[in-house]
Amino acid sequence: MRHAEGTNQPLCGAVILNWMDVPHTLKCCRSVIDSDYPNLLLIVCDNASPDGSYSRLQEAFTVHFELVDSDRSESTFKIQRAGTDRSLILLLNDNNFGYAKGTNIGIRRALDAQCSRVLILNHDTEINPDALTLMLKKSDEGRYAIVGPTVCDYTDRSTILTLGGHFNRWSGLTTQMSADTTIDSKVIDGPSCDYVPGCCALVRRDFLDEVGLMREDFFLYAEELEWACRAREAGWELGIEKQAIVYHRDIRKDADRRAVATYYTTRNTLYVVASFFPFSLPIALLLNLVRVPWLVFHGRRRDARSVANALLAFLCGRKGRIDGDGTQ
Repeated sequence: MRHAEGTNQPLCGAVILNWMDVPHTLKCCRSVIDSDYPNLLLIVCDNASPDGSYSRLQEAFTVHFELVDSDRSESTFKIQRAGTDRSLILLLNDNNFGYAKGTNIGIRRALDAQCSRVLILNHDTEINPDALTLMLKKSDEGRYAIVGPTVCDYTDRSTILTLGGHFNRWSGLTTQMSADTTIDSKVIDGPSCDYVPGCCALVRRDFLDEVGLMREDFFLYAEELEWACRAREAGWELGIEKQAIVYHRDIRKDADRRAVATYYTTRNTLYVVASFFPFSLPIALLLNLVRVPWLVFHGRRRDARSVANALLAFLCGRKGRIDGDGTQ
């Protein structure tokens, strides 16, 4: 476990996966660099973006951050923040591997650097300066495999998007706990979450050593749910640190992103049901079949096509990436 010079705090890695969105990735990087945790390694993985994101990120790091040292041939940078040096590594993946595999590459690099914890962040998130410190403290309080924050809307920052995810094994549907409540409202403690949403998750090294990394054949969505099921099976806990605040873009406001999410989430959660709750699979299939006309009736034809195509893909045993947005 590495400690930075002048601090006894263990090294924590932060992994951000970029896909053709340099502006949001830079904002996310800036929020991590501004964290009050002193011993931090930031790893940015570009998933072979065809828009030249990798070279643009290289250039942006030299322009927008206070560099102490850099080696552009190795894409390593040392950034100064309030007297503390932050190490940053930029990786170029060989292909668009999807969320889990693309992120796993960064996690492995963090583990190679002897990080004791790894913070996984979506590129379109921003964290409050004390969020990482608070999540690390929570992680040390019990046998928590994964700890998440309070996730608020990126635009309307007083609105909570999630305080952890709930999974209905009978329907295969996921819901977000305390969604659309306000940050200043009194949130009543309820049952613990079934999974920590993957937009921001702090993961322990010893959990990774025991259980392994995220499942890679889902391509997008539900990897964190499958991860959580493996954690529970191995006797680990999941936690939410409510005082840690992270902001994330709400995909419900983007019809194109919602269609993609509906397809992959529906297909992949059915694989989770089949793996961990096979006795409820027939009911989950039936309820998802009923969702199709229900969505059509409520004017959500694109989502209906996504669900129908996801059901067909699951029944045919298809995994990984699809062409298009799941509605074709």
